[in-house]
Amino acid sequence: MFIDKIPSQLCRIQRLQTMDFGNNHLTRPIPRCFGNLSGMILDEDGIMSNVEWFDFDTSMTQVIRGRELEFAKTLAFLANMDLSRNNLVGSIPKEITNLSGLQGLNLSHNHLTGKIPENISGLKSLESLDLSMNQLSRIIPQSISELNSLSHLNLSYNNLSGRIPTGNQL
Repeated sequence: MFIDKIPSQLCRIQRLQTMDFGNNHLTRPIPRCFGNLSGMILDEDGIMSNVEWFDFDTSMTQVIRGRELEFAKTLAFLANMDLSRNNLVGSIPKEITNLSGLQGLNLSHNHLTGKIPENISGLKSLESLDLSMNQLSRIIPQSISELNSLSHLNLSYNNLSGRIPTGNQL
């Protein structure tokens, strides 16, 4: 269990693909250096180049789309970041939108403020986005409509205005 802040040393892990710090006692802002997690970034050919594809014999539990899922055996981890159910403060760092290979982002149930980053469309592989139960405000960015892989979006219980842009597969 982590208390107070996320260790900055995590930003130096080259092959990190799954980050699950849900249900901890984190109280500081999300580190901006998370935008440098190269294991969650696609290269020019759309391939996650820093990933080692091998068989895992251990099980893994992950919360995706609000459900706890257990994987008995996986060929590779999903590129997923779960920081839900903490007390994180501040805004969502725009640097996080550099993670073009990220498939799931769950920042729900925190105390995040400010706006959704305008360049959220940089998350090209994103399938699930949960920003619910925060204190986000301002207009929902039009760039959400450019997230073509997005099939799950939860923006509930915030102070957002405007309409959810159409154009994706929601």
